[in-house]
Amino acid sequence: GTEGQSDQQIYRSPEGRRYRVAVKEAGIHGLTYITGYDMAKMKRGGIVFVFAALGVMLLFGVILAVLKAAAVRFSQPILLLQKFVDDQNVQIKELFVANLVKGGLSPERIAETKKKYQMESWQSYRMIGISRKPKADEGEITLQERERQNRELLSGLPEAVRESFYIVPIIYEHCIIFMIGENDDIALDDKTALVYKRIKDHAEEMYGCHIAFGISRPFHDLTHTRKAYEESSEALHSQNHNREEGISSLVLYDDYSLMAPVNNVYDLIMENELINAVDSCKEEEARRLLELILGRLEMKGASGIERNFYVTRLLTAIVDVLTKASLPINDVFDSEQYNILIKAAQIYDKKQLIQFVMDEIIRPITHSLTAFRQSGASDIVKQVTAMIKESRGNITLNECADALNYQPNYVSKVLKKERGVTFTDMVSEEKLKVAKYMLLTSDLSVAEISEKLQYNNVQNFIRFFKNHEETTPSAFRKKHKEG
Repeated sequence: GTEGQSDQQIYRSPEGRRYRVAVKEAGIHGLTYITGYDMAKMKRGGIVFVFAALGVMLLFGVILAVLKAAAVRFSQPILLLQKFVDDQNVQIKELFVANLVKGGLSPERIAETKKKYQMESWQSYRMIGISRKPKADEGEITLQERERQNRELLSGLPEAVRESFYIVPIIYEHCIIFMIGENDDIALDDKTALVYKRIKDHAEEMYGCHIAFGISRPFHDLTHTRKAYEESSEALHSQNHNREEGISSLVLYDDYSLMAPVNNVYDLIMENELINAVDSCKEEEARRLLELILGRLEMKGASGIERNFYVTRLLTAIVDVLTKASLPINDVFDSEQYNILIKAAQIYDKKQLIQFVMDEIIRPITHSLTAFRQSGASDIVKQVTAMIKESRGNITLNECADALNYQPNYVSKVLKKERGVTFTDMVSEEKLKVAKYMLLTSDLSVAEISEKLQYNNVQNFIRFFKNHEETTPSAFRKKHKEG
């Protein structure tokens, strides 16, 4: 008998075997062609083929695993050798720095070592010594514990800080010491300020501790490294650090020199710290830094036009915090801004000047900033969220900030405060949402979705998706569509 009426039919023999039969009429000769095959035999043959294919795949898998294991085994000695060579190079450089500090190297030996290990040369150098300050509840700590803490700090320094070091940092006399170099003294001051801020911020963020910094005068020949070390060490162990408990502090050896200029790296660092304190609306911190800066100005004996210029420049930089926050200066000071700056520069008593600056300049700025940010913060979050959604996550923090007429850092702080996430987190969340929607509601390939989300290549998109979902886009689509 047959089942079905189509050209493709199933035939059962008297013995019960099933055959798939195809019938074809030939119109020209009037012949009928019938072909068929035994379905049971085909099934048995298919199973054999499947098992054979699985066997071949398993064999290839074993071969690949053996090759991978062999590659790892043979490459391991090479990797160990490379690590050994790298460690040796670091140790040689550490020894070189230690010998420079001890003052035992001739100019010829210094030049030979620099050439052999391809060390860059600079026109200006500074030696910097740093040590972790004890926390308030720690009390006295042993030298061994101090050295352990300094080694922990040194090992965890971010790459951006390490790239600033000349040669390598070392632990010497229970402190971390290192050199930085630049092409001139001005660029060297800028780098010193940057390194100070990065190390200070890293220590406070990662370990909740504060750092003491001792900084030498600039020097221009590596044969003077020993003298520079003595200067940084004297500055590091200065009693001035003890007067500034609960904060990171720095002392420059320049302060011991009668030749010290009015403006140098210390002033640059302290000014930046003061501006950051005003921008963060930390009035007590701003007052402390203002006292330090004006006390230093008084110590140096600056007077007349030089003093007025310095004070006016400092206060102008403070007022400029409003401009950077996109808050009109006239809304805070009306037309009295310039009169206030001139009046401040004419107050010569340090205490009176500090009080005037706090009452008439810093406090009005911090109050205005606080009110301005509180009123506009929620709108910023809404607008940034809308821009991210509209662009499918293909927008940068700078582009959002420009569109809203705010500084990128301010936008980032608002998002962190109100949403508890970073701008990058929000962008990733939106891209992931769009990617999932496309995977489940369209027939677009993974490569096409990657392109629509503006990834440079599909592998970057797959890596991004897997980092967040712990599965690939294809596996995610298959799982949810089948489910």
